[in-house]
Amino acid sequence: PDPMDAAAPAPRTQGRGNVYIQVGSFTDIGNAENLDAAIGRGLPVKIENANVRGADYFRVLVGPFMTRSEAETHRVQLSNSGVADGFVTRR
Repeated sequence: PDPMDAAAPAPRTQGRGNVYIQVGSFTDIGNAENLDAAIGRGLPVKIENANVRGADYFRVLVGPFMTRSEAETHRVQLSNSGVADGFVTRR
């Protein structure tokens, strides 16, 4: 079952805004892809490549959202459903 089905997300406009939830950062792309799959299809997810002190990381971001409040609502839902804890960030 899709973990997001238990906590129906609030309606939102996809693809707009610059607020994201970072739910993970991995050195192995496979781990990032597994988290993407665990989140399911209820929310947009992107995997962003980042180079930090010479090491490649794959950040898993949920969003974008229009407001920090909207992102925080989804962050709490993801946390409560056991999928991932994360933090809200702007890009």
